[in-house]
Amino acid sequence: MSDTFSVPLALYEASGRGERRWLEGFQVDPIEQTVIEMWIGHRDDSTPTCRDTLTSSYSSDFLETPIVTSVGAEHYVAREALHVQLNRNLPTRNHPDGFTRRMMRFAESVVFTSLGWSTEDVIVGDNSASFRYLQFAEDKVGVVRRGKLPPIGLITPTGFSGRLKLSKVEDFSKYGFEKFLGVSRESISNAVHRPSNYHPDYSQFFED
Repeated sequence: MSDTFSVPLALYEASGRGERRWLEGFQVDPIEQTVIEMWIGHRDDSTPTCRDTLTSSYSSDFLETPIVTSVGAEHYVAREALHVQLNRNLPTRNHPDGFTRRMMRFAESVVFTSLGWSTEDVIVGDNSASFRYLQFAEDKVGVVRRGKLPPIGLITPTGFSGRLKLSKVEDFSKYGFEKFLGVSRESISNAVHRPSNYHPDYSQFFED
C-alpha cells in the first residue's frame, strides 16, 4: 500500500473545460512528508481533440523556501508549468541526442524574458487575476498572478473563447482522493494523450 500524504494547499479547477477530472501528479516535502505541489487535469472527451487543461497549486511554506525565493514564486511556477507541458506533449520514443537538454535549457531561460509572453485576464473565485503565458504547441502555458496570494500554474489549450474562470475545489473525490484523508501515489491517473509525432514547435530542440 502506498504512503499517504497530507495536502496543505488549495486546489483550483477550471470551469467549462470538461467533465473528466483527474490527479495529474504531486511532489512531496521529503522531511515533512506533505504535498508541496499538485497538478490536476480537466478534459472534455466529447470534443475531437480532447485537449487538456491543467492547474497547479503550491503550499505557502514551500513558496517561501530558498529554491523558490531565489528565482521568485511567479517565475518558479511558470517554469514548472513549462516543464510539465513540454514533457507531457512528447511522443513516446527515444529522442535525438541533446534534445532533452536543449528543451530544459529553453524552459530554464525563457521564464526570465519578456519576449513571446502574453497576458490575459482570468477569474479566480470572485476576483480578477492576470494569466501570464507563453504559447507553445497549441497551449497557453504559464502562471496566474494574484498579487499577494499564491500563484497558480496553468496550461490550457488555445482556441477557447471567453474568460477562463478558476474555482476552489470543494469535491476532491472527482480527482480520486479525499483531502481530509490525504493522498497516495495510487490516486495519480495516467491520462496523458501522447501524440504520434513531434509538434513543429519542438523543432528548435533538434539542433543547437
